[in-house]
Amino acid sequence: MFVKITSSFILFLFMIASCRHAVKTLIPVPPVLQTQKGTLPNLLDRAKTEHKKLFLVFSFEKCGWCRIFEKYHNDPQVNEILSKYFIVSKIDYYKTPDGQKLYMKYGLPGFPSWVILDETGNLIINSEAPVPGIKDEKHNIGYPSGKNEMEYYIKALKSSAPDITSSECHILHEKLSEARN
Repeated sequence: MFVKITSSFILFLFMIASCRHAVKTLIPVPPVLQTQKGTLPNLLDRAKTEHKKLFLVFSFEKCGWCRIFEKYHNDPQVNEILSKYFIVSKIDYYKTPDGQKLYMKYGLPGFPSWVILDETGNLIINSEAPVPGIKDEKHNIGYPSGKNEMEYYIKALKSSAPDITSSECHILHEKLSEARN
């Protein structure tokens, strides 16, 4: 009995030690969606010139869900669809000039969070979605992974870009599911 307990304990210690030295791998992200250089006024000027809305994604490098959202935005089909209607800009909390200031103004608690602004900088919609079944309760959906979160995200895109088609929304919905796999 003592041998079994000792062997189990040694095996347990070995498992803990091996877990401590495991290397976490980050999801590689192509460089399509890069941290935008420049200030919010520059991005708004571009949105105004191109007659598009400004889609700001607040994130930081070590955030796992942020990297998945970045992977989603870097998908060629997603990029093609969203770039028709939006200037999509990643705002890295630590690396973007004024990133912390912009996050404090527009971001929501947690990462990622996102907002869609009109050409003048007014908020159209953000990632704060209603909590199903709880009246007057909202939360930051960040990367929309659940059914209700995906529906809210697509609804947010439609409300800020009414010309987006149903087939484009369907593709975006599918790509949300693919990116997290």
